[in-house]
Parts: sequence; C-alpha cells; structure tokens
Amino acid sequence: MKILQRLAITLGVIAVLGVLLELCLRAILPSLVETGARLALRVPKAETVTVETRGSVLLNALAWRISDVTVTASGVPLTPEVDATVTLTVGRMPLLPTFGKLHDGTATFTADADDLDGIVSIMSRGLASHGEMREGQLVMSGVLTDEHFDLPQSPAFEIAYEAPIDLEAVNGEVLVTPHDVVVQGEGPVASFLQSTMSEQRSVCVADALPAGLTLTGIEVEQSGAVTLTGNLAERLISDPDMRRRGSCE
Repeated sequence: MKILQRLAITLGVIAVLGVLLELCLRAILPSLVETGARLALRVPKAETVTVETRGSVLLNALAWRISDVTVTASGVPLTPEVDATVTLTVGRMPLLPTFGKLHDGTATFTADADDLDGIVSIMSRGLASHGEMREGQLVMSGVLTDEHFDLPQSPAFEIAYEAPIDLEAVNGEVLVTPHDVVVQGEGPVASFLQSTMSEQRSVCVADALPAGLTLTGIEVEQSGAVTLTGNLAERLISDPDMRRRGSCE
C-alpha cells in the first residue's frame, strides 16, 4: 500500500513538474521564435510580432524542435513606400530557430488599400504610379515619358495612360495582363505606347521580398488590399543570404 502511495505521489510530482516546465517553455520559446522572425523579416523594433504554437511545447522541446508555429508581424517593409502585415506558418523548426532548417514553411504578405499605389509601381516596375479598384477590377495608371522608352527619333514626351490589369503568380514572378489600355494622344508615339502597354509581361518582384521566399500566389481583394503568398526556404532564418532582399538582376 505504501509503495502505491509513494508511486502516486511520485507521479503527481512529475505531472506538476511537467505542467510547470510546459508553462515555462511556453513563456520562453515564443521569444526565441520572435527573434528569428524579426531577423528574417527585418521587422522594425516598434512593430509588434506575435507567436502562436500548437500542441505540447514540452514534448516538442524534448525532440529539440518546435511544431505548428504561426508568426504574425505588422509594419514589415516591402519597399520604402509599402509596408505589409506578414504571417509565417511553419510545420516544424529547430528549438533554436537561428540554427537548422524550417520545414513546410509558408508566408503571406498583405498590403492594405492605402499602399495600392506602391503595389502597382512594383508590378509595373515604375511605369505606373497610381492604382485603384473599379467595379472589382484593379486599374493602374501613370505618365509615360521618353525616359522610360528608348525612342531615338522621338522628341521628349509625357503621355498619360491607364489600364485594367489582372495579376497572377507564375514561376516566382507576377504575370501582368492588361486589358483595354487607354493612352492619351495620337500619333506614332502614342500608337507605340498603346501597343507596348497592352502586352502581357512577367514582372520580377524578388527585390521586394526576402531571397528565401518563392512567390506562389497573388490576390487582389475588392477593398484594394493585395496579398502575396509564398513558400519559405528551409534556411530562411539560419542563412543570412536568405534573409537579404532578393535580386531581379
């Protein structure tokens, strides 16, 4: 009988210690993940980063890993003009995020409607300066100049244009499909610009994202908010090169 009592007491103590350790780890581990996320995303110190984990942190810690992690950060700069709210979801990562690999990592970058001008500037590589939603369709507009196009025999020009566009992620880039392009003015230059701006084109946006992210989707909401989705490289946090801006060169 005494043996059973001692066993029950021992098991009770172990259970209490396990609960305490679980609580301690739940207090400590999010700060480790937050540090890694701030490094990977270059989140300004003034902005908030939240970390959520699911399942037993203690059991994961014993396996020297963290599973089912969701990190949300606001105010993440895509360009000097565009900030985004970023959500990272990781299936499994090392207990110390700055070492080892991420597994099953995805990310979403959402820029609100106030940043739509900056978004269309990225998607047009500077050929558009304004974006707006019209009846559920994204419309970009701007002023084309002789600095944008090499037309040796043409005099200097500034010609306004606008175009409804569809955006699609293809092979890590954004496929821009214009419709019903309107170019102000007449003559050979206007005709050339009309034809050129009507062409479907693939636009690199890697220089607005971490090198360790591969773009897989883009969605424009009725409100004008734009969400980019992508897959995370396994060494996004542990490799400084993966945390730097990508390149379009």
